[in-house]
Amino acid sequence: MMDIIIIILIILISAKISSEIFARIRQPPIIGELIAGFIIGPSILNLISPDMKGLDVLAELGVFFLVLFAGMQMHLSSMKEYYRPAFFIAFMGNNVAIFSGMIVGSSTIRT
Repeated sequence: MMDIIIIILIILISAKISSEIFARIRQPPIIGELIAGFIIGPSILNLISPDMKGLDVLAELGVFFLVLFAGMQMHLSSMKEYYRPAFFIAFMGNNVAIFSGMIVGSSTIRT
C-alpha cells in the first residue's frame, strides 16, 4: 500500500513542477504534465511502470475524469462554429492515412 502512495506522490510532484515551468514560459500546463509523464515513465527514466500493482486502475480513472472534464467544458455554440473545419480535418486525417497505406502497400506488392 505504501508503494502506491509513493508512486502517486512522485507523479503528482513531477506533474506539478513541470506544469508550473510551462505556465511560466506561457505554454499550456498540460503539455508540461504530459512531458513529465513521458520522462518519469518507461520511455526515459523508468521510475514508474504501468505494470505496477494498482497503477493501471488509477490510470484508467485518470483518463475517464480527463475526458469527463473536457466534455463538461465544451460549449455547444463553439461546436456549431467549428463543426465544418473540425469534421474536414478529422475526415481527411483518417482517410489520407488509410489511402497512403493502401498506396504504399500496393506498390510494395508489385515489386
